[in-house]
Amino acid sequence: MTISLKPRSDLTMTKPSILIDLIINIDQYYPIPQRICHFLGIEDIIALTKTSRILLMLYRSLLKTQWNINARLQRFFRDPVAFRNLQAQTGLLLNTVDAIKRDYSYAFSIQFDRETPVQLVDLTSIFFFDFFHRQASRYPGIYRSEIVVREGSNAEAILKYLEDQGYVRVHSNGRVTPSAHGDDVAVVNQTLLTQAATLHHPEIFVDEVTYSLITAQLKCLLFTRWGNFITWNKAYCVFPKHNVMKKESYLLQDPQSDENLLRSHLLQEDDVAPMALHWDYGYSWNERSADGYALTCPRRVGDRNSWIIELDTSGVSQPHGSFDAAVQLTGFRLKRMHNDEMSYYTMDLDILTSPSLRYTYSIALPCSNRDQFRFWRTLKNQLAAITFVQLKSLSVDERPSNWDVITQAPHDVYRLLREVGFEIPTRWLFYDDKVTEYLKRHVTRLGLDNRS
Repeated sequence: MTISLKPRSDLTMTKPSILIDLIINIDQYYPIPQRICHFLGIEDIIALTKTSRILLMLYRSLLKTQWNINARLQRFFRDPVAFRNLQAQTGLLLNTVDAIKRDYSYAFSIQFDRETPVQLVDLTSIFFFDFFHRQASRYPGIYRSEIVVREGSNAEAILKYLEDQGYVRVHSNGRVTPSAHGDDVAVVNQTLLTQAATLHHPEIFVDEVTYSLITAQLKCLLFTRWGNFITWNKAYCVFPKHNVMKKESYLLQDPQSDENLLRSHLLQEDDVAPMALHWDYGYSWNERSADGYALTCPRRVGDRNSWIIELDTSGVSQPHGSFDAAVQLTGFRLKRMHNDEMSYYTMDLDILTSPSLRYTYSIALPCSNRDQFRFWRTLKNQLAAITFVQLKSLSVDERPSNWDVITQAPHDVYRLLREVGFEIPTRWLFYDDKVTEYLKRHVTRLGLDNRS
């Protein structure tokens, strides 16, 4: 028997002729596909979308209805569009602990660059959209979210906005997150705010970091499962193949460093198996499986191994500069570490930051690739020279107080400016466009796009 998958054109019809009509005609039978999609697993959605071209449109339909970002944000903010404009202005990240868990009350999931939902990455990415899910087992009836923002005026703007929304500060504690990169990725303060008087008691943690939001987000991960975040216009899942499809979450810290913290987070993993190392880690690079190589090869946040979903940006003003490119070009890799008794992975990256850049960039530097080291060192030296020239063009009164020291060590200008808290003047030039173009050419030249 042949069954036509062509959607019905008669919208006045009240009784579906075939089961597939219930999903295709989402406008007519919305409550039914809503419940169907709620109970479908990722593998079911993939199989369903492969059956016909018509079903590819289900993704776009659900983005505007069941998985609408503004509807999800409305659990926390009265005006989601106003919040997202503030997000674009300050560059803050929305963070989620769980990329795939679906609670008992809400269908689906949350925590850069495709136009059509044809690629597999788009079709499956709908399930990491549970963003502000309710953690029913540990926090009954409570919505939780985490915001990562740069310290200073941006953090002050976010905290003021939340208080205007009715949130009350519960506590604020300074905590410096241990990091191989020091102040560049340190979380210097965390504030908990809540709306205790509302039905679901939404809670928001605001993490203030020194400079780089993306690198702080990556370096502070305890598990690969937590590698999910939302910018002003896109949602990212950095380790979808292992976390979502294979249901494996790899540890990204010393297993013996904080037993209580580790245990408390493992209890939230449910059906996801905690892992220390991939089964292939003992093999040479040439002998490793594609799965094992994909986990530890040099990566970028915007590469083909990530799941990226475009959000509806209606009413949201685009931020200045090349913020999207800075996020997508952020490089990293999982590096094997070991203590006296066991091995584990850690997030490895090298940071590029400069007073002549609006945003911070990073790259994964494999020990065997001298070309990358040379490229990275040259780029840092060039930015140091640009910054020194810009400082020299300022009047004597505008220059930093330690100008004499800087003239003796111009290559170290970034650190010396931070020591005196130098504020960038209004007529300062930023070179993000040039740097992102340079980084893209470098990625193409080394074939990193083909490997990742």
